[in-house]
Amino acid sequence: MGAGNKRIMTLLLCDTNFLMKVTTEPLPELAGFLADSGLELVTLQKIETELKGLEQSKNRSTARNARSALRSLDTHIVNMLKYRPGSSEKTDADALLVDFAAHSKNRVVVATLDHSLLSILERKRLPYLTLRNNRPFFRTFESATYLLDKGPK
Repeated sequence: MGAGNKRIMTLLLCDTNFLMKVTTEPLPELAGFLADSGLELVTLQKIETELKGLEQSKNRSTARNARSALRSLDTHIVNMLKYRPGSSEKTDADALLVDFAAHSKNRVVVATLDHSLLSILERKRLPYLTLRNNRPFFRTFESATYLLDKGPK
């Protein structure tokens, strides 16, 4: 296959907390956006490992949310990515997400609720999807928009 045949895809790279939130509290406008966006839903094996650890939590809510997110991996995540750029198993999942997004040949949008990760993505000008006031917020650095207009109060 020649270089001209490779198709650049846009990946929505989901982190642990994002998966736990959207699988336990689905947002119809997010589902609509994803269906229309052409984004391929992916995550890293490290995220699956984190979810399996959280599934063993003594906090019932955390364990239940992690179980729900793990079930969603089987049905909604198109691709589970193995990504270890010369790092050890102990590498932080957030660092792997940022590194993958920054160095992928594909366009990557990181889906997260983690404020420290959002701050890093902002500094590095990497696109992301998050929730603000329980509304999906998509930031590309060419634009930023809520996926749903706020309705009347």
